[in-house]
Amino acid sequence: MEYDIPIAALYPTPAEYSSSSVTFSGGAIAGIVIGTIVGSVLFGFTLFLIYREKRGDPVFLSLTEPMLGARKANLQDVAASRAPEAVENA
Repeated sequence: MEYDIPIAALYPTPAEYSSSSVTFSGGAIAGIVIGTIVGSVLFGFTLFLIYREKRGDPVFLSLTEPMLGARKANLQDVAASRAPEAVENA
């Protein structure tokens, strides 16, 4: 059995290297900088939330625990100012 593929086609040829380095356009550089800043801010905010939770001062309300005193009273005042008839019927 004989194949018609030349031997030279079986070995890859090395890529030609140029002496110039890779350059990025201004838009690519701006995108990298903005992405890095946004990523750093999100990472810092996540660390801040973790710090507050570990300190015992949660940022978000728990869905499993009942609301605590002042927060509950404040939310009831807000609800009363928005819908007085709904609070009176409760």
